[in-house]
Amino acid sequence: MSREDLKGFFHAVEHSSALRSKLQSCQGITSIVALAKSYGFKITTEDLDQDDIAEKTTNWFEVSRLSPLRKNTQ
Repeated sequence: MSREDLKGFFHAVEHSSALRSKLQSCQGITSIVALAKSYGFKITTEDLDQDDIAEKTTNWFEVSRLSPLRKNTQ
């Protein structure tokens, strides 16, 4: 997995209206990967799946703050 390439692709999408337009016309993960590769980013469908899982995990930890453990004073 090339996490750096995935981040680079996301960065390029954020900063290029032409690339955003092409991305919007993609009809699935396979075409997104093909688009990224056409711009020189070496990503796979697994990279996108893993990034989605990582983001969901991070979001869960951010919103589900667990209360600190109470010290037993006995």
